[in-house]
Amino acid sequence: MTRLGLLWEVKRHFLWLTGLGDLVTTCFSPQSRNRSVGEALGKGSKIKNVLGSMVAEGIIASKAVYYLSRRMKIPMPITEQVYKIVFEKKNPRKAMTDLMSRSIKSE
Repeated sequence: MTRLGLLWEVKRHFLWLTGLGDLVTTCFSPQSRNRSVGEALGKGSKIKNVLGSMVAEGIIASKAVYYLSRRMKIPMPITEQVYKIVFEKKNPRKAMTDLMSRSIKSE
């Protein structure tokens, strides 16, 4: 997300602070809908079954950010894998393996 923000000249410290709150809530709060969706997908549930009972803005955002990053030619490997899990039914373990086996570089 920082890559997209910097493209529009958003201050890096602003991106870091705003993203940190979302990240902490999503990761640690059992009430987080995005976390609940992610956990269900990780356990093998299908997205249509998971979303039948809730709305998670991260699902909609992941699709928008994925297409925007492709259009702007900005590499966003985590977003790409989330998109593939949700919309292309990629196995979450395979997505994690693909992320973790990327070549090391400065990001």
